[in-house]
Amino acid sequence: MQITRKILILNCVIVLSLLVLFPFVSCAQDDTDDTIVIPNPVHATSIEAILSNTINYIFWFATAIVPIMIIVGGFLFITAAGDVNKVEQAKRLITYTAIGYAIVLFSKGLVYVLKSILGG
Repeated sequence: MQITRKILILNCVIVLSLLVLFPFVSCAQDDTDDTIVIPNPVHATSIEAILSNTINYIFWFATAIVPIMIIVGGFLFITAAGDVNKVEQAKRLITYTAIGYAIVLFSKGLVYVLKSILGG
């Protein structure tokens, strides 16, 4: 059983490797002087642009998650039925969500302040 699983994994790796390398091999056999161009998946040309894109992604992801977490915390609070542990868990969830979102907002604001100070 263990050997067949290893053989299956090895076969999958070989097939995937061939699928990835096949376009390069077929381009190498072409007689024209075409070059292979790999597009930039990040669409950024500098470290600053990469950091800005990353911060924007984290900001919008957090903005989408915060309302969900607050609703979950409220649901836990309502369904606690007097259980002190569940009430405390709900309070911690809402508190930590607010603190985390405040950190995200502060970091996004800090980037813009530093850009304006440094002349970016």
